[in-house]
Amino acid sequence: MKRIHIHIAVNDLTDSIYFYSTIIGVLPSIELNDCANWDLFDPAVNSAISGRGHAGGVNHLGIQVDSKDELLVMSQRLDGAEINVSPQENASCCYSQYPFGFLCCQFQASRHM
Repeated sequence: MKRIHIHIAVNDLTDSIYFYSTIIGVLPSIELNDCANWDLFDPAVNSAISGRGHAGGVNHLGIQVDSKDELLVMSQRLDGAEINVSPQENASCCYSQYPFGFLCCQFQASRHM
């Protein structure tokens, strides 16, 4: 199964945990002193927020996959479309380990937003 991964940098972690928990309808799967993570199945989203000194807003986007084969197929498809990607095996976000990794896409805002 593939999941969209969204990491948002926030200015006030406590306030943002309350805000996103209210929107999503559940408390975070992981909540630490500098981040929180909602690992959802419906919709299939891995959403994380952190207050680690980055400017507020989207920190990074990615696709979480369940196998190395999925990671390879997606990487080849996006590479063929000349989309800049960085496959990350054994990736982590908000201290969670993802053994098969993420495919993080670096988009140019003016082109894709």
